[in-house]
Amino acid sequence: MSLTSLNFGIFLLAAVLVYWSGDFWLKRIFAAQPANATRLQAWRSGWLAAACMAFLLSWSIQAALTLLVIAMANFLLGQVLSKEEKRRSLVLWLGIGFNLLALVGLKYAGFYLPGVTALIKALGGQDSGALQILMPIGLSFISVQMISYLIDVYRRQAKPETDWVRFCIYGLYFPKILSGPIERARTFLPRLANPQPLTDQSLARALGLIGVGLVRKVIIANSLYALLPADLFVTPLNYPAQLLALWLAAYSFYLYNDFAGYSALARGVSGLFGIELTQNFNTPFAAQTFSDFWNRWHISLSAWLRDYIYFPLARALRTRIPDSEHKIHVILPPLVTMAVSGLWHGVGWNMLLWGGLHGVYQVVERLLNLNTPRVAPGQSPAKPGWRQRLAPLVVFVFVTLAWIPFRMELKPASRYLAGLILPSNWRMPDFYWLKLILGGWEQLSELSALNLPDPRLFVFIGLAFWLDKVQADRKQELFFLEWRPWILAAGCVLVLVGMYLLSFADLAAPFVYQGF
Repeated sequence: MSLTSLNFGIFLLAAVLVYWSGDFWLKRIFAAQPANATRLQAWRSGWLAAACMAFLLSWSIQAALTLLVIAMANFLLGQVLSKEEKRRSLVLWLGIGFNLLALVGLKYAGFYLPGVTALIKALGGQDSGALQILMPIGLSFISVQMISYLIDVYRRQAKPETDWVRFCIYGLYFPKILSGPIERARTFLPRLANPQPLTDQSLARALGLIGVGLVRKVIIANSLYALLPADLFVTPLNYPAQLLALWLAAYSFYLYNDFAGYSALARGVSGLFGIELTQNFNTPFAAQTFSDFWNRWHISLSAWLRDYIYFPLARALRTRIPDSEHKIHVILPPLVTMAVSGLWHGVGWNMLLWGGLHGVYQVVERLLNLNTPRVAPGQSPAKPGWRQRLAPLVVFVFVTLAWIPFRMELKPASRYLAGLILPSNWRMPDFYWLKLILGGWEQLSELSALNLPDPRLFVFIGLAFWLDKVQADRKQELFFLEWRPWILAAGCVLVLVGMYLLSFADLAAPFVYQGF
């Protein structure tokens, strides 16, 4: 079930109604007075766990069982960590190794299985297909969540969860299982134990987040994706440079709105159960530095990388190289951290290059700022107005260029980059042919044949830009909840009509990060 499907809407409505009617059902089951807090909490936890398993089973039985085993193993490891005193480090590393092995063995099976199959055939065996492995949905997100849980328990920053059902919900919570956000046990489990009541305000907030998610995903992201040529990332040199540049910018907006749309949907769906999830995006294209970009983009992953990769590596370097002015303290931590981010997204030189580029961006930025006068914590150095306006554009351009290896293998990525920078690939639009078409003398299959962009791209990019700008200017994610009721109602009608009309175009596409 996709979060944007009608089936999921029906499933969610039933799950929410049963979840909040615990008093009613417990009275019927136990013929007792209104349920006490403990019994009601057990009901809600049990129901949520059942809903999570039903959601997983709708994808595949194998995925549900695999993820259940991973969750159970980490639950037991957490219990051992809480009781073990002498060999805690060994238990921790065994737990980290288990999660990494599960991630590599299942997610990257396509990387090593062809070699294993070839070896079996070379030894005289036959490929029966038994080695085919189906990667469970959301495995990358669950793996890093479990690693953070074990590390927090080891550091005594979190208490080990003793309730298996609650831990199962933490690992397999259906609103976030497909694409995050990555939650820490020390923040999620207390919220699970004490869900916020569903008031008019919280209901409006949850539905508002769902609305934002649907606009970003169904109206903006799906439309942008449909307007990109099918062979764009395969044979980019078939198109002129100006179209490659525009389509790459459109792909950047598509990717952002697809992932941000999922995150808003997940938070809204979770809010219907009274459980707040981490905000994963905060207008990242308004960032003025590359470090600020990663504080706004995929915030939960950025925080995980900072706390479990960057800070430990930086501290280890400090102990071995005490000289705080040594350039290695500026260069190595961001490079390693972003390389890990690239490999988390996928095994391949293109992903390593993508992560490495973001590491280089941050290193260059920090080296340039070494001689900048320091300011008080929480403040930023004063910059001329033109630099403040230009900085987000510079960040956007370099971040967008890095999406080339993110989307393609190295060979087509190099062709795409060549198509952008070769002067001979910048071609003038064919205005004469356009004149014939407008005069009715010729027929047009697509505007790219005239080296002209599809104007609909600007409509959806403009809508995405407007949504971000208003959120940033008002510093309010759900700014439309402050509109007058009739204006808000008209906006809701427009969104519903737009989604209805787009449903006839069959633009549905899976969430990008669903594959991770």
